[in-house]
Amino acid sequence: MLASNLDVAADFGKQWEADHPGELLVFKTLYSARTGHTAIYSSRGTKPKGVSCIQQIERKFGKGASGPVIVQPYKEPDNLSTAGVRFIGTLDDNLDKRAYTDRKLIRSVEHYGNLFPGERVIEGMEEHFMLLLRSFVVYLPKEKS
Repeated sequence: MLASNLDVAADFGKQWEADHPGELLVFKTLYSARTGHTAIYSSRGTKPKGVSCIQQIERKFGKGASGPVIVQPYKEPDNLSTAGVRFIGTLDDNLDKRAYTDRKLIRSVEHYGNLFPGERVIEGMEEHFMLLLRSFVVYLPKEKS
């Protein structure tokens, strides 16, 4: 849904929460791909970590709060185990120079800012990783008048 501004999104959010107890919404300003303009919303008094009330979102969005706001349901991502993804390679397999493991493949390429890439990529550890899907944002140039 596209709301004309944050106030309209908040009004919709309150009604939506009444009809969908236990579920959350994501608010995102229309003209920004930055996480600073994305928030998980709840009007409830007690909120899980990372969930914001409307006043916190208003401060976070700044001027973006007066413009269009995208509203969508929030879904907690599955972990890799739930999604059916399995790592290849046990700790013993990682020691065998001839055996293929996902951990060895991850470590075979250069990583910036991580001294131990793939440290927990071991068979049986899949439930410790979340499956995140990102959307792509395309910016089109403004037409000349």
